[in-house]
Amino acid sequence: MAPTVEAELVFDPQYVSEAPTTPVTSVPQLRSAPGTKVAGQATVCKDISSPATQQYTFSVSATNRQQGDMLATSVTLSPGQCAIVYNRVVQPRSPVTSVMITEVIPAGASYRLDRVNADDDASGPRTVAGPSVTLLVNGFHGAFANFFNVTPPPPPSAFRFIARVAFTCTNGSIAGSVATNQTTTELPPGSVTQTLCPITGTTEIGTAAAKQAYQDFLVAFAAAEATACGTTLTGTLAGQTLAPGVYCFDNAATLTGTLTLSGPSTGVFLFKIGGALTGTNFNVVLDGGASACNVTWQVRQASTMNTSNFKGNILAGAGVTFTGGTYKGNASSKEDVAVTGTAVTACDAP
Repeated sequence: MAPTVEAELVFDPQYVSEAPTTPVTSVPQLRSAPGTKVAGQATVCKDISSPATQQYTFSVSATNRQQGDMLATSVTLSPGQCAIVYNRVVQPRSPVTSVMITEVIPAGASYRLDRVNADDDASGPRTVAGPSVTLLVNGFHGAFANFFNVTPPPPPSAFRFIARVAFTCTNGSIAGSVATNQTTTELPPGSVTQTLCPITGTTEIGTAAAKQAYQDFLVAFAAAEATACGTTLTGTLAGQTLAPGVYCFDNAATLTGTLTLSGPSTGVFLFKIGGALTGTNFNVVLDGGASACNVTWQVRQASTMNTSNFKGNILAGAGVTFTGGTYKGNASSKEDVAVTGTAVTACDAP
């Protein structure tokens, strides 16, 4: 079960109708708050600055429900949309009703909450690592909650492979460019070595573009490392089907068989491997429109794929090795990258 963050509120039992006030945070608002609050309503909104390609589902529950209440069990909002998730027939002498709203945060996204009315309208954390957050809003005198400013996962690198030191490819093929962070004049030397391995793009050895790409990789690695786990995995994953989310192996992972990743094209998958990642005859299948560009494997140690058909972007804390099979994605390493007999294409290749 995904962890949640909860906060308790004390509500004034008297019915009070208040106009919206200035947001209590300095996060820029690209849309105005809705109009005057309506007694008995709880409303959630999604900031227009949130990516259009990602949607967020709010699961809603309420206490002290009465006849005439309307409660949405969930609502999916596009950027700039608001929705009334709870509407109570107001009775000033009746018990106060609170509404708990739990939002699932996609893997790789960061989140910040603006409480756009008085502080007693909604209580919850300002910044959240995910994978979910629960906050409490006042469904008695009316409340607006949840303007979200969200940072999507970083776009795929312009380079198919990024190595800190050296890149080697033998008897393979690479559709794209490769880069090393170090130049040939540094110790240890950086290099790109090709033996019967065509590379359709450029080779960047210690150039400004290569160094910037490596720094971007380090930032992405740290961001993935900081993302909270949603589900802990064990075993080889053979025969399993997983929905978008944050999945973790506490230690090393040895994978075989076929893993199916099923979700919409906007579904985001993050796999965090606490040690080394080894795949042998391991196949990743995408279903339901899921995209390899939205799959990230963050590996604390080395990543090794043997005769596997692997998909997703690798962020590795040590070396990356491919032997045979196919690979669809980008891989970055804090050490060397070696490819032998593997056909490599972009994450969005057909």
